[in-house]
Amino acid sequence: MGSPRAFSALLAGHELTDADTAALLRTILWCGVALQGAACLNAEFSVEQGEAGNIWEPLHYLLYGTGVQNFEWSQEYAIRSPLFVFPLTILAAPFLLFPLSKLQLFYCMRLSMGFLGVLSLYWMAKASRARFGNGAVVLGLTLAVFNHAIALSIGRLGVDTMTMTLHALIFAAWQSGKIRTVISLCAIAVLNRPSFVLVAGGIGLVVLLLECPNGVSMFRWGAFLAGFSALALLTVSALVIATDSAWYGRPTFSVWNFLKFNVLSQGADNFGRMPLWFFVDKLLLDNTLVLSLLAPFSIVFQPSAARYLVPSVVLLLGLANMGHKEYRFIWPVLPIFALHAGITLDGLRRRRGGKALHPRGERSESGAGGR
Repeated sequence: MGSPRAFSALLAGHELTDADTAALLRTILWCGVALQGAACLNAEFSVEQGEAGNIWEPLHYLLYGTGVQNFEWSQEYAIRSPLFVFPLTILAAPFLLFPLSKLQLFYCMRLSMGFLGVLSLYWMAKASRARFGNGAVVLGLTLAVFNHAIALSIGRLGVDTMTMTLHALIFAAWQSGKIRTVISLCAIAVLNRPSFVLVAGGIGLVVLLLECPNGVSMFRWGAFLAGFSALALLTVSALVIATDSAWYGRPTFSVWNFLKFNVLSQGADNFGRMPLWFFVDKLLLDNTLVLSLLAPFSIVFQPSAARYLVPSVVLLLGLANMGHKEYRFIWPVLPIFALHAGITLDGLRRRRGGKALHPRGERSESGAGGR
C-alpha cells in the first residue's frame, strides 16, 4: 500500500519516486476493486443501457438453455454477434459451481467485469508513466477510479462497458509501443462497437504521421499499418461470420446487419433523435465535469499529450453528429479524459511545489526514478 511519505510527496508537489508511484497505483487499484464491490451491487439492472437485451438474454440462453429473445437477436434482424458473449460464459463458469440464483450469478458477473475494468485502468496508468510522468498517472488513475460514471459503468454487462475496457487496454498498448497489439484490439473493438472505427482511425493517423520509426519511410510504415490492419479485421470478421452463421442458422455477418439497420435504414432513429449538444450535458454531469474541464488543459503542461487525446475527441465529434445518442456511447472516452485531467492536475501540483515540469517521463537529477 502507499506509504505516508508517498502521499505527503504527492500532496506537497514533490517528485514521486518509481517505488512510491508503484505503491500509490496499487493502493488506488485496491480502492477501485473495493468500490466495484459496492457499485456493481447497487447499480440498477438497466434495460436501456443494453444489459438485458444485448448481453444478459443471450448469456442466459448459453448458460441455462432458455431465454427471452429481443429483436436484435432474431433471425430477421441478426444485428448482434454471439462471439462477444462467449467469453462471458468462461467468466461465469466458476460461479456455476456454487448454488447461486440467476440474479446472484448476474451480480457476480458484474463484479468480475468491474474487477477486469479496474485492472485495465491500472494497466493504462502504469503503461503511461514513462510518457506522462509519475504524478500524472497517479492522479489520472485516481480520477478514473473515483469518477461516478466510470465506477458505475465499468462493471456492467454491456457492449459499451466492453468497449471502454478495450479502449483502456488499447491505450496501454499504445503507450508501450506495441502497435500490433493496438491494431488487433482495435479490430475487436470496431466489430464489437462499429463507432469505435473513429478512435481506431484517429490512432492510425497519429501513429502514421507522428510515430514512424527511424530509418523507415512513411510509405513503408503506412503499408505495414494498412496491411496489418486489414489482416486483423479480416481475421476477426471471419470469426464473427463463423459464429454468427452457426448461431442464426444461415450465412450472417451481424456487423453489416447492424450498420444496415442503424445507418442505412436509420433504424436507430426509432429510439429517438437527440440534439447536437446532447453529450455536452453528459460530460458536465457530477464529477465528470472535472474530467471534461481539466483534460483539454493537459496540452498546456505537456503539448505532446495532445496526440493521445485526438482519437477520443474524434469519437465525440462523430457521435455528436449522429441522430440517436445515448450516454453510454461516450463511456469509452472517459478513462482517457481522466488520464489527461491527471496531467493537468499534476502540472498544477508541481507548479505549486515549485518543481520544473518534465514531460514524456524525463526526470531531473533528483527525479522520479531516484536516479
